[in-house]
Amino acid sequence: MKFGTVCLLLLSARLSFAQIFTIKEIVKNGGEYTFPLIQSSQRASMAEKMNMVIQKEMGGDPKDPFEGVAGEDDYSFMTGAVNERLLCLIITGAHSGMGYHVTRSIYNFDSRTGETIDLNKLFGSEGQVKLRRALCKSWKASIKTNL
Repeated sequence: MKFGTVCLLLLSARLSFAQIFTIKEIVKNGGEYTFPLIQSSQRASMAEKMNMVIQKEMGGDPKDPFEGVAGEDDYSFMTGAVNERLLCLIITGAHSGMGYHVTRSIYNFDSRTGETIDLNKLFGSEGQVKLRRALCKSWKASIKTNL
């Protein structure tokens, strides 16, 4: 009974989070190329910071995000998580040469600061202890506010 109550409370708390970031699709070549543009009215500076990280690593110009991917047959993105704590994008490029080559770039951002999240630090031996403590703290706070 207690477990069911806690799960229900956590689920309802998660559903009540406001969508802070929106992802706009920039489309080129009739949908063959799509590039994400992160937008936010509440956290515009963080959205700009995230966009600059992605465009810098892709080698594109902020005015033309497709500049660095001219040789790709397909260029698209998928959204992982978009919530008040995390924004995750998976950008995929593919081209044919002497085979079919697929490149995936995964971007994980802290939604509160706009900084990238290094998963090696997060899920390393030290990070697991910090993650466990943070999750316990978050769950306790959620239970207190929802009871």
